[in-house]
Amino acid sequence: MIKKITTAVLLSASLATSSFAFEQQGVKEGNNVIGFDLRYTDTSPDVGGSSTTTTLFGSGSYFYTDNIELGLGLSYNLSESTGSKSETTTLTPFVQYNFVDVSPTMVPYVGGGISLQSTSSTGSSTSSTGFSFEGGLKMFMSEKTSIVPALFFESYDAVTVTGLKVGVQIYF
Repeated sequence: MIKKITTAVLLSASLATSSFAFEQQGVKEGNNVIGFDLRYTDTSPDVGGSSTTTTLFGSGSYFYTDNIELGLGLSYNLSESTGSKSETTTLTPFVQYNFVDVSPTMVPYVGGGISLQSTSSTGSSTSSTGFSFEGGLKMFMSEKTSIVPALFFESYDAVTVTGLKVGVQIYF
């Protein structure tokens, strides 16, 4: 699966660097963004064994300046294993720094946030606070639409999650 995602990211990068007749208009002061992505994660062994999962993540953000983006993300995860089921919801206020002078159609970025997580499983419920970091590339397919591959790291009480996400963002 990682090989397929990597191939898709490389293909998208080559398309984004070819000579398109546009310059991105999304990463600009005052613009808003709605984004959705799919995350593939690998949970560290310190929580009772390694496991993989897929999470749906949505976000909304605002460009305070051309470089600084402030936002709020929300993710939902449903996990099922032998005899157990758990649901996890995570709320993450975040800030990103966008490197806007690199290319007219590609914008690298780094960011971080504070994560508030709530997990409920059969008969129990827990809450935790953590932090997250990510770095990626906003590859514009049109003036106001981008594909965003990124690497991310999240840490909660006893859980560390690293992974690759690929998303779509729409700017207005």
